[in-house]
Amino acid sequence: LNEYAQRERDETLKFRRDAQEQMGKAEQEVARNRELMTQASDQARRTELQSPIDGQVKNLRFNTVGGVLKPGETVMEIVPANEKLIVEARLNPRDRGYVESGRAPW
Repeated sequence: LNEYAQRERDETLKFRRDAQEQMGKAEQEVARNRELMTQASDQARRTELQSPIDGQVKNLRFNTVGGVLKPGETVMEIVPANEKLIVEARLNPRDRGYVESGRAPW
């Protein structure tokens, strides 16, 4: 009977040791995956541009996939939506009759 009790204790200890080892490995893997997710999230956050205003893109200066920008470098210009634009232009004298101040561009 003592032999069976000792064997049961040994098996229980072995089971607990194995379980703790597996749990330690699982915790390491979870920590590694969290770090990878943090890195991927940071990379995704840095690859998206958001404009502080509504408008249309004008003069896109980079169209290379995977291109790298320098800090502070202009990527594009945005023409604000729903705002009046002031146009300064040089006209051929013969086109003067087709242009008037305050006229809509369309």
